[in-house]
Amino acid sequence: MNKNAEIEPVPTSTATGVDEPDMVRLSIIESRFNELFGNIDWSNDDLVKAQVEEITQKVADDDTVRNSMLNSDEDTANQDCDNSVSGQMAIMTATHTELMKAYWTREDFRESLNQMIREKVRNSINPPYDEDLLKHKIRKEFRDDFIDFCDGEHNVSYDEVINVFFKIINVDTIPDLQGLRKILRHILNCLYRAQHREEDYRTWYAELVSRFEAFLKKIYWIKNAVPVPLTADGRQPAFIDTVRHFSRVESLYSTRDPKFKSFKQFYNVVYSWRNNENHRAVEMSSELLPVALHAAVALYLYTSMVCAKDIETKI
Repeated sequence: MNKNAEIEPVPTSTATGVDEPDMVRLSIIESRFNELFGNIDWSNDDLVKAQVEEITQKVADDDTVRNSMLNSDEDTANQDCDNSVSGQMAIMTATHTELMKAYWTREDFRESLNQMIREKVRNSINPPYDEDLLKHKIRKEFRDDFIDFCDGEHNVSYDEVINVFFKIINVDTIPDLQGLRKILRHILNCLYRAQHREEDYRTWYAELVSRFEAFLKKIYWIKNAVPVPLTADGRQPAFIDTVRHFSRVESLYSTRDPKFKSFKQFYNVVYSWRNNENHRAVEMSSELLPVALHAAVALYLYTSMVCAKDIETKI
């Protein structure tokens, strides 16, 4: 392979590469607020609800909270969220007198409000894993990429591609590959169901590309019940060594078939990034990040499609 090959811009089915996030809307906040605090005699209910929503959004935008929700244990994330709520309350004392007074003088109100905001912030940043909803999001996102491939004869149906992809993620294998399930479920769930920062995109992209090799090795183990063999000179197989065991993935690099143009570009995006990371530290532009993420996930799905018939009875 040409290690200095340049990659072309990659077409995607959407402008952003991801669907709109699943948000708990203001109406739900209002309903939850009424359930918890309807017994308090507010002078202006609508104003207090709007203030709660304002505080909730500021907490959701707090980098400490976001990082904690994505990367820390639940207790730590809850504490960081509560600390942020308290900090926002202190900042807003001058203009949010009634809400602030209830927060600092009524322990039951303070704990209930903290809990409500935690739930809202967690749903916007790191929602509970919902595989059915995630499948729906991914199915919609990549349908155009696979419309000419999934005929049920040469390749499995598109719905089966999605199902096989998640079966590969979820199936138990050897300890060296077992962590892939948690990693991919978390990234995909956040990528297609949550709010994003640019740094989140960069983290998730790096993880998806670096874990593609492990995904291939997991499929190899599912199919053969043994790890990918050592190279001819006795080394542990690296990315290219592993790809060579998947002829329909490897052939994307050199194919001239126009039908595979998009997937060839998807593969080159992933291969080029890994090559650059091994030798340089190139920062991807902000505009290309969503496109590159689309390419990375599409390559996982393509691999699931071309391997589906070999492993469908084993997962």
